Amino acid sequence: MRLQATRTSVTSAGGAGDALYRAAGGRPTLDQRFAKDKTLVDKVSGENLITFSRASSGTYVDSDGLIKNSPVNLLTYSEQFDQWTVVNTTITPNAGVAPDGTNTADLLPAGNTQVNKQLSSSGTATVFSVWVKSAVAGVPATSRIYHSIGVGIPEYFQEFTTTDAWQRISVNRTGGSASPIYYQIGQWNNQNGPTQDMLIWGAQVEEGTTATDYIPTGATISGAPRFDHDPATGESLGLLFEEARTNLSPDSADFSFWDNAGLNLVSDDIVSPDGTQNADKISLASHLSDQHNLLLNASKRPTLSAGSAVSVSCFVKDGNARYFQIRLTKTGTNIGSGYSIDLNTLLELSSQSQAGTPSGLKIESYENGWLRVSFEILNVNPGAQYTPRIGISNASGDFQFSSGTSTDYLYIWGAQFEAGSFPTSYIPTSGSTVTRSPDSALIVGNNFSSWYNQSEGTFVTIASSVSNLDSTVNRSIFQVSNSTIAQNVYRQFLLYRGPTKAFFISSRDNSLLAFSPPVAGDPSYDNDTLAYGYSSSEISKVFSDGSQISSTPSIVDWSTYNSDRLAIGSGGGLCVSGHISRFAYFPTLKTDQELINVTGGDTAIPIITYGITSAGGTFNLRSTGTVDYSVDWDSTGGYESSTSNTLAHTYAAGNHSLVVYSNDVYRPYFDDVTADVNQITSVVIGVGANLGDNINKAWLGAINMTTFESSFAVTGGVSIFTNAWRKCSSLTSFPLIDTSSATSIGNCWRLCNSLTSFPKLDLSSVVSVKYAWRNCSSLTSFPAKMFDTTGTLYSTAFDGAFFDCALTTQSIENILVSLDTNGQSNILLGIQGGTNAAKTTWSTAANTAYDNLITKGWTITFVA
Repeated sequence: MRLQATRTSVTSAGGAGDALYRAAGGRPTLDQRFAKDKTLVDKVSGENLITFSRASSGTYVDSDGLIKNSPVNLLTYSEQFDQWTVVNTTITPNAGVAPDGTNTADLLPAGNTQVNKQLSSSGTATVFSVWVKSAVAGVPATSRIYHSIGVGIPEYFQEFTTTDAWQRISVNRTGGSASPIYYQIGQWNNQNGPTQDMLIWGAQVEEGTTATDYIPTGATISGAPRFDHDPATGESLGLLFEEARTNLSPDSADFSFWDNAGLNLVSDDIVSPDGTQNADKISLASHLSDQHNLLLNASKRPTLSAGSAVSVSCFVKDGNARYFQIRLTKTGTNIGSGYSIDLNTLLELSSQSQAGTPSGLKIESYENGWLRVSFEILNVNPGAQYTPRIGISNASGDFQFSSGTSTDYLYIWGAQFEAGSFPTSYIPTSGSTVTRSPDSALIVGNNFSSWYNQSEGTFVTIASSVSNLDSTVNRSIFQVSNSTIAQNVYRQFLLYRGPTKAFFISSRDNSLLAFSPPVAGDPSYDNDTLAYGYSSSEISKVFSDGSQISSTPSIVDWSTYNSDRLAIGSGGGLCVSGHISRFAYFPTLKTDQELINVTGGDTAIPIITYGITSAGGTFNLRSTGTVDYSVDWDSTGGYESSTSNTLAHTYAAGNHSLVVYSNDVYRPYFDDVTADVNQITSVVIGVGANLGDNINKAWLGAINMTTFESSFAVTGGVSIFTNAWRKCSSLTSFPLIDTSSATSIGNCWRLCNSLTSFPKLDLSSVVSVKYAWRNCSSLTSFPAKMFDTTGTLYSTAFDGAFFDCALTTQSIENILVSLDTNGQSNILLGIQGGTNAAKTTWSTAANTAYDNLITKGWTITFVA
């Protein structure tokens, strides 16, 4: 393909040497390097421009390969203390510059003042933290922060004194009462209020004993962003985005609460994938029955409606019973849908489909020999309550069997049963179902306008999504929109798994689809690099992994809609359900070449550059045979791809530079079509061009071509040169090219009447040069030894070859001596006409060679 990719990495470090920056020919105005930096801080500005939220915790795989829970800030309005309960004072919002550089720090006045927030408590350990600073330089304030049971009963406190630098103060609660807890800053019982005005910012309450990175909140609590890793390799995958999901298995890691059919269970026997000793051991019961599995307690089994899509997963580790079963069954039956697998070979042994057809079996490797086994059922059969069944199988893949010993055992942990067409990250439960909220990352207001260009720009994303997407579900990588315009105006970059397996932009202008995916592409959903370029005056375009995959049917002037926000990893309620490893934006529409490069590809090599002089109008680029190429009509980086032998372009009057790109055979063929070939003023053949074996009539009739340049080797495979430069009457010189494979050069330079000299070519395979230099009326100088070795010449091989030239006496001597050296007989040679040197002026060597050739049967015409 002419615009094809050789996949390379564009994920290296930002800076002058960054591969993405080099490929794009400049620096972006936004560069979120989620995989490399594992932060929300923009590499370009050095600031966190993203408002991230997820109203729950969530798990991810850390760099050590262990599953971790992301911390959650349980306090709402963490930077808006005027939204807290305010005692004996008024909070001044946005009174100072906060630790993150924004003007969001609030002022708590001196005196008997306080702000507090009430939270319900489960009795677990928590840590309360807040940033404090003196409001007036050099004037420190002393006060306290508290955990309190009720408004006036402090359990734990931390006294502090502010300075001119921001400090993060924290106080721990080790557990205890499950009653409501008040988190207070300032006075308690009319004591220890701020001794001076002070600035406060970034309050956080989280489970645990150590304050983690600050997580800003608004009207809802928020979990921290999850920078995920490949559990098998440790590779940093980037920022994880997932839709809301609920684990319907109420006891995901404590299987003692599950119903047991024919198994022995030992709780908390070994270390699980989260690094704690909470994984259970199961073994065949000594009283062997035909069932050997665990299932949800009858009181905890959910009811599924017919046609539901569900996913089932569980972590398992091989003991000495290498065969594992995982299924979904209806209450009251042991028959369902799922798989039996071999944990050693990681292959499916058998399956059941009575509850619906199982699909998407996936076995993923985790730390310390753990595996996560998952599958989905996209259309559950009608039924009442359902339960996962997890247990031991046998070498035959049987789900029910009556053999084996009580020493056959496995380890299990982290069962998950969720509504949805693919499994998501593990959601731990303990006694009840748990819902993980969706991830959201927004850039709005000045944080958006500081880098975004309304008129033109280019987005570059590196994203991965789940590989088994529901055939009717879109997944959004990003969405740009305006929050105030009533019309449905947005641009949304989507992954679509359905029959087309497409990447595309869903751009809507006043509810009319302005961009459709006419070319599907074939996304891998694994670190796919995509670029979307747009402008107010040019058709938008999408490139994926080095190839253009779609274009818009019409131009939409997006600058009129004044976009004011960006949603990353989601948009319109559609979550990418995967990872964004890098998200960059350039404030200009990149050229096609740059879009190819930034998405990891290389344009096919430039093979021919034409100088074009147009009076204004159509130029047809002409070729012959099977071709596959791209053309940059004005060497500006905009490419048009084609397989046509005649490709038209309209030029404005003036001089232009046209570049042809191809990795395949490309044979020019203008064949004296004067309307087109007369516009050619120069030709440069690039290194690596493949002209095939025949360039007959390639530039025939290019009367305005003044220069022809070529890399020596590119013509090495050409055997037919006939008529190639015929009638190129303005060509004043000709380069040395490889003609070692040439068999026919007949008429090749005929009527090139501005040539005055010629290089010594390798004609060792030539059999005919008939009319080759005919009518080259200015050709005076011709090299010696040109014809010492040739192929077996035709009898008319040199007929009219030098007719009507201007050869000097020395040039004629060079020709005749070389032909005499060649030794072949009975050939016709024409050196008559024009201003060729008359025989009466020939040198002795020339006459001797002439006599020898006549003796060999040659017929020679000459100027007497």
